[in-house]
Amino acid sequence: MKVYLDKNGHEGSWFYVEPVYKHSFLGDNVNGGDRISLVPYSYCPISNTTGHIKPQLHLSHLSLPDHPIGFEVNCSNELTEWQVLMFLQFDENQENIVKSGDVVRLFHAEQQTFLTLDTVPKTNKDAVFLRLTNRPSAADATSSRALWEIQVVQFDSYRGAAASWLKEFRFKHLATDMYLSVERMQLNKTENAPTDAVSSLPANTEAEYCDDGQYYLVPKHSQKPETDESLLFVLDPCTFTKMDARISQRTYVRLWHVCTNTWIHTTDPTEKQNLYHFSTNEKGWVRVVSENFKIDKETFALLPVRPDEVRDLDFANDACKALNGFVKLIRSGKIISKEPMNVTIQLLTECIYFVTNQSNHMTDPIKIVDFKPPRDRQKLLREQGVLDQVFALLRVPFLPRNGNDPEPLLCSPHYWLQMHETERVRMFCVSIALIYMTLDTLIYSQVGYRKNQEYLAEKFGQIQEQIGFDLLAEDTMTAVLHNNPKLLEKYVKNPHVERFVELVRNNKDG
Repeated sequence: MKVYLDKNGHEGSWFYVEPVYKHSFLGDNVNGGDRISLVPYSYCPISNTTGHIKPQLHLSHLSLPDHPIGFEVNCSNELTEWQVLMFLQFDENQENIVKSGDVVRLFHAEQQTFLTLDTVPKTNKDAVFLRLTNRPSAADATSSRALWEIQVVQFDSYRGAAASWLKEFRFKHLATDMYLSVERMQLNKTENAPTDAVSSLPANTEAEYCDDGQYYLVPKHSQKPETDESLLFVLDPCTFTKMDARISQRTYVRLWHVCTNTWIHTTDPTEKQNLYHFSTNEKGWVRVVSENFKIDKETFALLPVRPDEVRDLDFANDACKALNGFVKLIRSGKIISKEPMNVTIQLLTECIYFVTNQSNHMTDPIKIVDFKPPRDRQKLLREQGVLDQVFALLRVPFLPRNGNDPEPLLCSPHYWLQMHETERVRMFCVSIALIYMTLDTLIYSQVGYRKNQEYLAEKFGQIQEQIGFDLLAEDTMTAVLHNNPKLLEKYVKNPHVERFVELVRNNKDG
């Protein structure tokens, strides 16, 4: 029997907890470390017998095709033992206390910025930095790239705990699954820098950064984080307190790296050498270092993040991976069956419901008119690469493919009218529905949000190529430029106007 996750749950979501060993009986208390089996309630509403084989939650030996290191969970008559392991004690699970699994933003008190992990545009490498902002209130400049999961280090890797000053911590970046770490500063050795580390400082700063006690704060991929000592940090209190006391949310702390015995400091943002990146749209990404002395003012606030925001990030990440997988499938030249097409269309439909904040998922996504798109979700689609994958989906059906079928899935409108092959017509109809919903997602994601409007305006060249295919490309450009003269002057250039005139001439009879 199939096992899956359901958002709302139903009668199939209930399970009986039954003992595995005969020295335990129904009705006994379940303790940490006990082995149990999980029997579906729908199989037998009254569970009063043990010992005979029943359908139960089962872990198979079948690897998942899209996740090779994972295995399928189903429901069968084969016995599967599940062990109950304690993650938190009841007294540790307090709402105002920082604990394992909590997601926070690290807000630097002095610079009034958030600790962020993102890809540097020029080098295409990941970096950890403090993102400067032009907003009046820096605390409002939130980003999904600044979310960190706190892991309280325990002897047993599965065990969590409430945070206290004597414990060690790991910080996991929620969007990329990378960990916070440090790396020794290098001089004129950018070519030898690890792929998961940021580049070294330029040569003209050699004298300033030659001290052995200086490190960069960097992101790090770790296959076994539970044994990686370079990921360990200790939180130092800013006020007098008992060292075994628990740490409250919104507390200001200093970060001390255990392995190198260094303290996390920011650098001077007025010096260009301390900026990973800056542009007209970005005030600056300030480098963060780790040195062997403590500065009292170098503190971070542990600001809690709502669970809804974490779930939204999970949805955006999963959507981006799924869309990227479908784009790769089209490029591969393999036969595209009906199932991945339908799954992708359903995913894009969910993206439209997501960005329009629609609770009624029975509504036709193309006919949604009255909506108030949440700004955070609009930003999320852009930051996590969902819009990039949407534009890739718009482009890839018209490009030559690899493999045995090099022809594009979709050609010119005139070619479509001449097609009589049943399979091609079916593929065309499904693809058109896919691109309709893709463009709907683009329209909804830019309503009332300047940065998304500018993002779409930069893609006008690609969008213009879709005009004449009856794919709502014209509607997208109109929606972005409507009552927006500044955007029109900045992004619509002579090539766009000439292309538009050419399209009008070619279609004047139609």
